[in-house]
Amino acid sequence: MELKFDEKGLIPAIVQDHYTKQVLTLAYMNAETLALTIAEGRTVFWSRSRQEIWRKGETSGNVQRVVSITADCDADALVVEVVKDGPACHTGAESCFFNEVYVSPELKQFSWQGLYELIKGRKDTPTAGSYTTYLFEKGKEKILKKVGEECTEVIIAGEKEDKEETVYEISDLAYHVLVLMFTSGTTGRSKGVMLCERNFFAVMPHHVRVGQRFCQLKNDPDLLVSHMTLLPMFHLGAFGCLFTWAWMGWAQNLGSLRSFYKDLKRMPSQDMAAVPVLVQSIHHDLMTGKQDKLGDLWALNCMSAMFDPQTLMDLHDHGMVISQLYGSTETTGGGLINFAEDAKHIGSIGKDDGHCEIKLDNGELCMRGGDVMLGYYKDPEGTAEVVDAEGWFHTGDLARVDEDGYYFLTGRKKNVIILDSGENVSPEELEGLLAKCPAVKECLVKEKGKKICAVVCCEEADQQAVRDFITETNRTLPLYKRMSAVEFSAQPLPRNAMGKLMR
Repeated sequence: MELKFDEKGLIPAIVQDHYTKQVLTLAYMNAETLALTIAEGRTVFWSRSRQEIWRKGETSGNVQRVVSITADCDADALVVEVVKDGPACHTGAESCFFNEVYVSPELKQFSWQGLYELIKGRKDTPTAGSYTTYLFEKGKEKILKKVGEECTEVIIAGEKEDKEETVYEISDLAYHVLVLMFTSGTTGRSKGVMLCERNFFAVMPHHVRVGQRFCQLKNDPDLLVSHMTLLPMFHLGAFGCLFTWAWMGWAQNLGSLRSFYKDLKRMPSQDMAAVPVLVQSIHHDLMTGKQDKLGDLWALNCMSAMFDPQTLMDLHDHGMVISQLYGSTETTGGGLINFAEDAKHIGSIGKDDGHCEIKLDNGELCMRGGDVMLGYYKDPEGTAEVVDAEGWFHTGDLARVDEDGYYFLTGRKKNVIILDSGENVSPEELEGLLAKCPAVKECLVKEKGKKICAVVCCEEADQQAVRDFITETNRTLPLYKRMSAVEFSAQPLPRNAMGKLMR
């Protein structure tokens, strides 16, 4: 077929997402840029304003890899299907076509974005007679109960192999999970993270690597594993678990942190996604000879937080297979995975495996790739704070990398205590030291009155032992890092829905 270029030697090219079929942009090609597009396998256009060749993503990193090019019946227009590595629009939007001119109220398609906006509207402006408003009025306990009920109904429908009922129940579950999102903020203003199909396609091989490793360890490609997650269903990690284990053909058990041991007995599991508080509990069981409480559990996926390397080594020495996963909602749960179980690397969050680009920017861990979010919903300022012009997502986590390429978290950028002397102190570093005291159940470090203060949960009878431990620890630290104040609590320290301590 001979293409028909216009009098200026140009042909319009409609760029379309290969997976979602969403129209991304309209650009122009000439014979030269079309040839370059085919040769390079990425979109190359002719800029009518600058009168020059431009390669999409050359400066932003948002490259569009070409799947196919199709001409229309008159051979004077092209459709270019692409797999893209980032937003198509220079504004940061997923598509250049986002200004609605007209939408039929009867024929418009359902969208998660539309549902999200509707729920947000009910949260901001309660409406009489609205079921969503009713849920918000009843509070989180009611919403959590509904999420639990809908999870059960999804399982029942799936077991019955009733496609129509399964689709209905999954939709019902998704709606209640979205409602829960607006009740689950812990500190500050909640943000809606925009993820698309591209993000999930990009991150899935990353998650599946965990399951594949288990098969390799057991030397059994047909290995069947029952996995338990205690993560709430609104947590992206829970969705990641569901996707991963479903792909592997494994069972997924949904339990509760409050009834962990009861659930583990009722639903025997070999593998589990574990948050810090649970890792500590399992470690205590193993170290005190109570392995029987854990049943068939032999693998732990430690999620995101900094764990004491000695704790992880103890678990490994007692037969546990340890995988440490690092990621965030903004990166679709993807990032780094550490499978190393040697003493040198077991506390690492992993090394760059090519899944996405990794770098340190003044000590801050940054990531770029197909799993990075589109942005925060209707919050371009918030998006710009964490995703720079080159597409790098700034995680807010401070890290170091060793000579073997393994990354280690050292703290949170926003948590760093800046002293009057200008010295920076990572509270996470000191918390790791405090956690080694047998009397300490929980702890955090904060700034109070220009002093570094330790907040410790322990028995009243153990308070002096903790003070003595802090004194001995301080002797090993530079003067500016020493903890000069301590507060005690007999009650567990407050945590958010993710199990993280609230500062």
